[in-house]
Amino acid sequence: MRIHLALLFLAGSLFANKLQKCTVEISGMSCQSCEKAIEKSLRQLPGVEKLTVSFKTGKGELWFSPGTEINEEEIRQAVERAGYKVKNISFSK
Repeated sequence: MRIHLALLFLAGSLFANKLQKCTVEISGMSCQSCEKAIEKSLRQLPGVEKLTVSFKTGKGELWFSPGTEINEEEIRQAVERAGYKVKNISFSK
């Protein structure tokens, strides 16, 4: 059983390492409802595998499938559709 769990953990880690990460600084959030509205809009972007939004940090983090072509303008529009403003967008691996 331990080996099985270790393999699952390892497989998940390897998969997560291949995702493209994007951090979005967002202004105007003040509660969990704000987080949910932004999450709902960002989830509609193609290739989103994982997503977190926090009003406490003022940031959203998105992980995209390898090979997904996404640009800053698409992310900005998704946040603005939810009624919020983007301060900064950065991509990393």
